[in-house]
Amino acid sequence: MADTMLENGLDFILNAAEKLVTAENSRDKKEKEKAYKYSLLHLSAGIELLMKSRLYIENWTYIVADIDKIDRKKFEVGDFVSVDYARCIERLKKLCGIEILDDDKQALLDLKKIRNQVEHFRVVTSGKRIDSIINHALSATLRFIKNNYEELLTPSVFDSREDDFKGLSESEKEYIDKITKAVNELGNQHEEAVSLAVKRAEAYCLKEDMVICPECKEKTLVINDNNEYQCHCYLCGYNANGIEAANDFIENIFELDVYRTIKNGGEIPLYNCPECGNKSLLRFENEFRCFSCRMRYAPRHIEFCTVCGELYCKYDEEDIGICEECKNNINEKIENE
Repeated sequence: MADTMLENGLDFILNAAEKLVTAENSRDKKEKEKAYKYSLLHLSAGIELLMKSRLYIENWTYIVADIDKIDRKKFEVGDFVSVDYARCIERLKKLCGIEILDDDKQALLDLKKIRNQVEHFRVVTSGKRIDSIINHALSATLRFIKNNYEELLTPSVFDSREDDFKGLSESEKEYIDKITKAVNELGNQHEEAVSLAVKRAEAYCLKEDMVICPECKEKTLVINDNNEYQCHCYLCGYNANGIEAANDFIENIFELDVYRTIKNGGEIPLYNCPECGNKSLLRFENEFRCFSCRMRYAPRHIEFCTVCGELYCKYDEEDIGICEECKNNINEKIENE
């Protein structure tokens, strides 16, 4: 096993979210109680590892309980006592300048308290109370990931074990994808899930450049994600190439039946993009937008060629309504004559 501390933490948080989904949807009392128990245990463990990972990014010594007794060689093989839950929160504030809201701090401490009770004693409390504690702590966790996402993605210090700068691995990004998708299934977590999805998507495009996802219908879809002509939703995980995404958008957002619209003589607002050539350019009320290459055109800068009927860019006031390719073909024909 070679999982990172953060990866282990995210794995626990994902499992906790999935168990909470099970608990909230199950009608079986025993299944519900078991799901709540493991959601509590795993969320508490996951949060602790998440916070320690943030401390570790700042300085590896910060996760050792007694800084005065640090032994680098023992640390590198895992032979050390790590900082406890409460002190971890304290060090995040004092040593990293990370402010955790009082409500979030209380939610995390409440979770820790009831986790200790569940581990050592039989707890007699209502399912609603446990559900509330887990949901509040999960909300605090999502906010912590969102508020520290940039530092997790591109840390400003190097990994002491490998003397190299480390950011989120593909596996860790995948875990955050799954966590976002899982918590979105919980009614109480929708707004936090959307907020985290937007924050993550901002690593690849500006917020105003995101579009509505044709699957979950939230404005969390990134066009041309990672410059691969792919569209990816950072909330629900929807993934498709630009052509597929444009057609899904027409059906699910514009709510147009392509076959019936064309049969009845209507027009589908989908065209070939002058930039990339893909049939993934959609016409919106105030602009044209390509779902493949992310190009955006104002209506005054785009025109249909009177010869071939394709869209082309026009920036010249003396434009005669013909695209460059058709102009070249006409000039070539004249020269040959």
